[in-house]
Amino acid sequence: MLFVNGKQIRGVIFDIDGTLIDSFSAFTSVFNKGISQFDLRPVSQQFLVQSLRKGANLADLLRMIFPLQTDESLIERCKGEILQHFQKIEASEVKPFPGINELFWNLMNKGIKIGIATGRTSMPEHEWDRFKRFGLERLIDSIVTSREVASRKPAPDAIVECAKRMKVPIERCLIVGDTEDDIIAARKAGGIPVAILAREDHLDISESEQPEFIFENLIEFTLFLENKKGRGEIRFERVEGGKDMGLNRDLFNFSAKVACLEGYLYERKDADVSTLPNWVGNIDNMYRNLPAEIKGDFLEDYKNILEKILQSSEKILKKEDSVLTKLRSMLADISGNPL
Repeated sequence: MLFVNGKQIRGVIFDIDGTLIDSFSAFTSVFNKGISQFDLRPVSQQFLVQSLRKGANLADLLRMIFPLQTDESLIERCKGEILQHFQKIEASEVKPFPGINELFWNLMNKGIKIGIATGRTSMPEHEWDRFKRFGLERLIDSIVTSREVASRKPAPDAIVECAKRMKVPIERCLIVGDTEDDIIAARKAGGIPVAILAREDHLDISESEQPEFIFENLIEFTLFLENKKGRGEIRFERVEGGKDMGLNRDLFNFSAKVACLEGYLYERKDADVSTLPNWVGNIDNMYRNLPAEIKGDFLEDYKNILEKILQSSEKILKKEDSVLTKLRSMLADISGNPL
């Protein structure tokens, strides 16, 4: 069983794009190919990601880049061609993030229901087919797309409907996403928001909408569920309410991120090293942003765990790897100027 803030968690509702699957690279390629047929210059993936995460849909994106007086029928034609081409390549080019299988099985084994609430306006059958290709459809209890509800995120409609179909009280659900809209929608729905920062270009959600938990990736989320905090642990007292609430949340997420990485790497030769640069970099950033007056409470614990992370990393990475350089630099920094 899993308890959060005194409540037993009975369901987890996930967003799709940027949370469970990495679709942005393929979408950017298809989008630029589509607009090139109308003599428009390509746009960056960053532009598309930021626009989509602010609530723009495909038609909105096209209106941003087509000339102001463009006939709406032309935009609809371009939109149709992009969608058609994307659906053709999606099955072969869009893959889930590492750790999705372990995470879903872990939840199922704990008796926790799994739901999907996506901002996509696709047919639900299309999304069921996607998870069937991943071999995960039998683990999912409900899928709701924005086509089935009145309003898209940040409105809570899809999340509320998903919890209803799962027959789980929304206040006993973790709501997992990667954008501000996901976190806002989770809070509006009455669920417990969780952020997965699976991409390099993720938003700095920790400073915007304050989810209850922030995980670097699906692997770290699974380690949290398994309570694998590694052989070392950073300890602090949890304080509820008041101005200390945000600091307490930052401390929890920092300590969980460090300890989960140490536990993940310990005696593991098959670690997904592609996750390490962001994971290590974000640990460093979170530590630097903590108030100096509290760092002394766990400095030795932090240093000991960093040393263990470095030792484990040296066994699976090449000597010149940038992750090793970063870890050594972090250790040197806290040894020379710890606060």
